[in-house]
Amino acid sequence: MSSRQISSSEEVDAFFEKVGSSIEYVRSATELNWYNRSLTDADCQIIVDLATSGSLSHTRRISLVNNCITDKGISDLIFGIASSQVQLDAIFLGGNYIGDAGLTALVSVCLTGSFSTLTALDLTHNKISDVGVMELVEGLGEGILPQLAELSLYSNQIGAEGVDALATACAQGVAANLRTIFISHSSHESLNVLVEACRMRCIDLVHMP
Repeated sequence: MSSRQISSSEEVDAFFEKVGSSIEYVRSATELNWYNRSLTDADCQIIVDLATSGSLSHTRRISLVNNCITDKGISDLIFGIASSQVQLDAIFLGGNYIGDAGLTALVSVCLTGSFSTLTALDLTHNKISDVGVMELVEGLGEGILPQLAELSLYSNQIGAEGVDALATACAQGVAANLRTIFISHSSHESLNVLVEACRMRCIDLVHMP
């Protein structure tokens, strides 16, 4: 497979205009808040180029909330950031179009030991189903994201199977540093099991509408 062409200077300039920032700021910033900027999968490639060039070496938190990123964009982003060894503490991806394939890509990369410093993962308001949640839970059981303290999953397409998988993982002591889970309120009986599992581990389970 041929390598992807690096973004042109015109594309990079257009990206910075879109996010209202500059390369000088990005190179020194520890937090990049690119919320509600109509970012697309193509923009994710430019972020990857920034990471590859070393421009994100100081970055610890990235917010890409309320954009137009799909599974392809987040997959490229996750692989690119991991390859560049950017050490993130938090990544906020809520309000996009990320589904099970995107979450599977994240888990796959994390299984290599990447994102071991991540403490907060926001996947709210996306298109993740039980399949994606079970994939994530399986990865957590294998030791990915060892520092994860806050997991946000509400407003997805998660049903009883996904909630049950979370409950089982919590009961088994998976993700030892987990302190808060945000999940949509539901009438599933499995939610009661999750509530009890979280209570036993002093995990704050927050029910969102």
